[in-house]
Amino acid sequence: IADNAVDSQHYAADSIDAEHYAAGSVDDTAIATNAVTSAKIAADAITGGKLANDIAISTSGTFNGTEIITYASNNLGVGVAALDNRSSGLRNSAFGDSALEDTTEGSNNSAFGKDSQEKNITGNYNSSFGYSTLYSNEDGDRNSAFGAIAMESAQPLGDDNSAFGFQALEECNSDNNSAFGSDSLKGVGSGNNNTAIGYDSGSNITSGDNNIIIGANIAADSATADNQLNIGNTIYADLSTGDIWTTTTGKIK
Repeated sequence: IADNAVDSQHYAADSIDAEHYAAGSVDDTAIATNAVTSAKIAADAITGGKLANDIAISTSGTFNGTEIITYASNNLGVGVAALDNRSSGLRNSAFGDSALEDTTEGSNNSAFGKDSQEKNITGNYNSSFGYSTLYSNEDGDRNSAFGAIAMESAQPLGDDNSAFGFQALEECNSDNNSAFGSDSLKGVGSGNNNTAIGYDSGSNITSGDNNIIIGANIAADSATADNQLNIGNTIYADLSTGDIWTTTTGKIK
């Protein structure tokens, strides 16, 4: 333990007199000068019982066969390989085998479920709940995925997407899409600013932008067009012009 390393106990440099240990000799505890290896605490890190923010503490173990690893800066991984490769990321929580496994610098991510956010490297502020959710995302930010395989396959994933339901936004690699319902918007690749509500709603859209699709099993008229509104295959609109029509009355505006 280096000079000034433990000031709250008032131990002088090179002397631990309370235990009569001579400087440079800490026998059966195997603690080398300038290093507390079992906790990975660097010299000068402990002041008044507080750890400096840049000190990396890594502890790991098992509880009833479950692997648990903790780091400095409020990181926690529970499960085999969960948060295994973290280097400088802050405030990440991973629960499930391989959750956030590849994360190195990403911060403020929460992953719950096996393989959830496994490939995330530098992405921030992502939340995922369910098996393989946000699996392939490497650097996308502020995405929320709830439901097994939601936003699973997209790479690179965009930012600010929300998916709720099994396979919702599964292929998404764009921005600002919102999908509510199993399989909703699951085919969106490069399309942005799309909203779909209902089971399988808008699942045929691939590259269209600014579309709104509402109702179970309701598809957009075109997989690549922009500004489409379809409510229950009854009310339609061109959102770029404001034109509205229905299947029974024709154009009404």
